[in-house]
Amino acid sequence: MLDFSKAEKGQVDGEAVLVYGFPKRNELDYMQGDAIENYRGTCALTSIANLITQTGTPTSEGEVVNTAIANNWAVNDPSLPASQLGGSNYLQQQTILNNYGIANDVIQGYNETGIANLLRGGRGVMLSVNAGILWNDSNYNGNGGVNHAITLTGAVHNANTGDLMGFYISDSGRGKVNDMTRFVDIDTFRKAADVANAYSIYTRKAVKLWDENIDATGNNNDNNIIGNRGDNVLQGLAGDDTIYAEAGNDIIIGGVGNDTLDGGTGNDTYNFNLGDGNDTIVDTQGVDTIMFGEGIKISDVSITKEGNDLLLTINDQDSILLKIQQKIESLNALCLLMVQCGISTKRTIILMPALKGVFICKVRP
Repeated sequence: MLDFSKAEKGQVDGEAVLVYGFPKRNELDYMQGDAIENYRGTCALTSIANLITQTGTPTSEGEVVNTAIANNWAVNDPSLPASQLGGSNYLQQQTILNNYGIANDVIQGYNETGIANLLRGGRGVMLSVNAGILWNDSNYNGNGGVNHAITLTGAVHNANTGDLMGFYISDSGRGKVNDMTRFVDIDTFRKAADVANAYSIYTRKAVKLWDENIDATGNNNDNNIIGNRGDNVLQGLAGDDTIYAEAGNDIIIGGVGNDTLDGGTGNDTYNFNLGDGNDTIVDTQGVDTIMFGEGIKISDVSITKEGNDLLLTINDQDSILLKIQQKIESLNALCLLMVQCGISTKRTIILMPALKGVFICKVRP
């Protein structure tokens, strides 16, 4: 397991940069289609081999292709052209990773902030792109959508402004040595990756651990924001956002919209204000705090059992669904304290800490 507490310093186009990840992985495969005869469409399978290699288990394209063929997890009809043999969709790719014991998730659509944070948090990431745009060769544009897969090895930020400048990639499509650890500027990257049917697959566990704290803010769209094991401040703004903070003592602000929030391990704080909508919190580890904003009183919050979960309703308008992830027979299966900040009075709503998670709900005076 690789573990670096600071980014690598460098220069790109004359600018001082910080590089998160491990871009100079010379053992990664940059030449697809040379492992199994006639199987040329193996870009995603090669990326899978690279992800597995990043976790510390060197794995070849041939091993992954043979596994996919044996289990019908890739195109294997010998009557088809060689360029199609070995092709796979993201569901098959996830299945192959699971088969190798690599827990993984998928991000649908293009999310450069999310994948940059994943790399910063030590995750392995493979990404779908349009090959023609990436290579600046219209012969490979196809229908303009996704038709190729690459491995991401580093996220590059401006050292002074923090702006995302681009990514290091390992690209197996052209068989060029310099594609093994190539830098792609952010404009080219966006054009190649923000296309129809875009997705990325990442390892749930870190292949390289980072301690740096992340502050990340979304926009008015439906964002997917991912932290790392540091103490993150993650804010979704408007839209129906998904925020996963990983480890650390994090501050999570879903903002307006119906958000799904998961602080991971650590003692996390969820900020919730009037008009924030109907949020879901999935967090059963640590002592977590729900901090209600101005205008919310203890008497405004009602608690009911919703299946195996708990529903906090605020003024019959907004709500927070606590996904307990364990069966509860009654409301006294979770410790949930309501505290009026700045006032000595405490009111215990539910008290029996039978589960791992303890939520403390606070309202500002």
